[in-house]
Amino acid sequence: MKKTRFTFLFLCISIMCFTFLTQANAQNQSNRNIDAQSYSVYTYVIIGSKETSEKSSVSNELSKTLEDVKREFGFTNFQVISAQFQNIKTDGKAAYRTILKGQKSDVGAERPIFAELALQKFYTPDLPNRESYGFGSFSFSARFPYVSEVLSANKELTEIVNYENVSTGSGNVEVMLNKPILISSLPVGDKSFFFVVKIKSNK
Repeated sequence: MKKTRFTFLFLCISIMCFTFLTQANAQNQSNRNIDAQSYSVYTYVIIGSKETSEKSSVSNELSKTLEDVKREFGFTNFQVISAQFQNIKTDGKAAYRTILKGQKSDVGAERPIFAELALQKFYTPDLPNRESYGFGSFSFSARFPYVSEVLSANKELTEIVNYENVSTGSGNVEVMLNKPILISSLPVGDKSFFFVVKIKSNK
């Protein structure tokens, strides 16, 4: 009788161990598959204004994404001043530091905008407690030139340039596959930065 009980107990423990190892192996394989999957991330920095001196430079796809902004802000002109591409995997980030298109003053000088953008901790619906695609956080900062003009002693225009820091950020940014999503805006004077993100699966 004792031998039978021992054999039964040993069999139960063996089955439990086998089941645990099988599930663990399946989970590890699933995690490896998730880690192996890569995604293409496209980020666009767009400036909206009411200027009429130049034609908007956004594509038809981006223009549709900005339809609500056009109505709410009354902007008629949109210029893509930065377009960036990166391949990332789960928990990855898309980030860069760059020099954006400058602004001209009446005396012809152009001053650059120094900018930094980051989308961090990319997640997918495959992760626990996640039902969508997105990023854990978004941040953008820039050193923006404020140019003023004064008359010098000999009555010539002279520029005075001051750089001011501007920034914005948010957490838990949800996105969709294969569709540009407007995730944030940042007013600067009578214009605004708009930030658009598009995600593609590299299957």
